[in-house]
Amino acid sequence: MNKNTDSLIADLHCDDTMRCQHARRALVAMGESAVVPLTEALSSEKYWVRWEAAKALGQIGSSTAVESLIKALEDD
Repeated sequence: MNKNTDSLIADLHCDDTMRCQHARRALVAMGESAVVPLTEALSSEKYWVRWEAAKALGQIGSSTAVESLIKALEDD
């Protein structure tokens, strides 16, 4: 991960909804380079981080994220 990616992933963990959404949009704009950190975020303890990560991965549309997204379907 680069510093920008680290910062955006950290923003997904904040309690500010707008900041989380902004981070998700920026990660989506990064495309394939954001897939690995977003996949890792799917295992966050915070449900909204998992939600935003799953939405971002779906919007990126990377085939490397498919298996992680399928597993995420089991998340309550």
